[in-house]
Amino acid sequence: MGHKARRSAPDREPAGADRTTSSFDVTASVAESLADTLEMSAKVHDELAVRVPDAAQHAEQDRRLAAAEREAAAAYRRGEIPGDEVRQVIRDSGRRSC
Repeated sequence: MGHKARRSAPDREPAGADRTTSSFDVTASVAESLADTLEMSAKVHDELAVRVPDAAQHAEQDRRLAAAEREAAAAYRRGEIPGDEVRQVIRDSGRRSC
């Protein structure tokens, strides 16, 4: 694919798919739950920032990833794949250490 095409969910559900809850909806729910958890983690890191080196940096990283997860969830709810930038933030999060 030489151009940036908007990718979306297929027009029809795959065989055996639950019509009330698509895999995009499930994935969006997981992304939203992860974002909620990351926001709680950021608050904990904020509280530790006075005593723990790098805690403020971890809070910032948690918030950035939470925002990316929320953007991804919104894309999934529209039946789309999240954009390259969002996916890169999520991929990069696996490379950090806590």
